[in-house]
Amino acid sequence: MNSTIYLDLGSALAAFGLIFTVYQLRKPQWDVVLRLRSRFQRNLIWIFGCLGLFLALFRVLIAQNEHLILELAYPLNKPLTYEIMAYLFFIVSPLSLMLLSTRPKKLFKIGKARRFCEVMVQEISRTNDEGTSAALEILLHNFREVCKVAKKPGDNNEAGAAARSILDVILSDQSVVKILTTKRLDALLFILEVIEKDGITRRESHYRTLSGRALRDVVPNGQKGKG
Repeated sequence: MNSTIYLDLGSALAAFGLIFTVYQLRKPQWDVVLRLRSRFQRNLIWIFGCLGLFLALFRVLIAQNEHLILELAYPLNKPLTYEIMAYLFFIVSPLSLMLLSTRPKKLFKIGKARRFCEVMVQEISRTNDEGTSAALEILLHNFREVCKVAKKPGDNNEAGAAARSILDVILSDQSVVKILTTKRLDALLFILEVIEKDGITRRESHYRTLSGRALRDVVPNGQKGKG
């Protein structure tokens, strides 16, 4: 059976190569966001890309096997169907990367609080300005939820302990303090606003370096005396 080929195997491989190129051009913040996603979500770009390749290959095989075409029902017996599906997977593949990596909000969840804390600490431990800035930006998008969970009582509350560690370790890191006090004063004001509004005390966050360099003169006296 002869039919016009719109997507051959070579074109499919070229499309997969473009997907790889898009992945290589991702931003540092995208990497951090993806690390906070589930393994399935992190690998969606490759899952969709491989499905596109498989469909392109299957289209070649089905076009050369008339018996297989006769056994399949419409529209699966049409090679064009597999080309269309391969095209769609190649399009969705990079879109999934964009969709999942550019949304830093609602990443801090009670069930994944420990993972969030570990990733944040790992990023700021690299002493890389880009990584630290990316981690700080993601923290800011989730800071209100972190503070709410940090105030939950109970020493056995794993999510609360992780949230308090975030407030204690990350906000006291010298690289984070440097960025907040020199480049991101808006972020510093936001942090102070949330801390004051939620009534975060030193019991939830010791402040350490951040309190000594930035909060000492701006946190209300009544707030300082708590804890």
